[in-house]
Amino acid sequence: MASVKIERLQKRIAEDVARIVLYEMSDPRLRFCSITKVELSEDLRHAKVFWSCLGGEGDRKTLGRALEHARGFIQREVASRLTTRVTPHLAFHHDPSVEKSIEMSALIDKAVAEDDLARRARGEDAGPEEGAARAGDVAREEEE
Repeated sequence: MASVKIERLQKRIAEDVARIVLYEMSDPRLRFCSITKVELSEDLRHAKVFWSCLGGEGDRKTLGRALEHARGFIQREVASRLTTRVTPHLAFHHDPSVEKSIEMSALIDKAVAEDDLARRARGEDAGPEEGAARAGDVAREEEE
């Protein structure tokens, strides 16, 4: 587990990189970039900056190239804002967690819709709200 100092620096670097990418750079390829997290090594010399974007594979590759191209500028700006003895070497990595969570949410929505459709086909009118209300009624009856 990382120390409090490292966790604080990780958060600070993530905020600084996000601010630099969004507000201080004019590269149009970076407009849909989100910095999700930073993993800092114990010796503070290396930082993995994880990013995400909405779009297809082509957008991800373009954004990855743009971040790598701007790495020197971003690293210099982060160095000017940090008060550490060494500045970590930034390495950018794609973070697929946002896309995966969107996929999972879509799958859950699809399953709920299919369940509602099957329930209606069987002639049942109980929706999720009614089912929750009935469960609450049963719980109250059990308490009495």
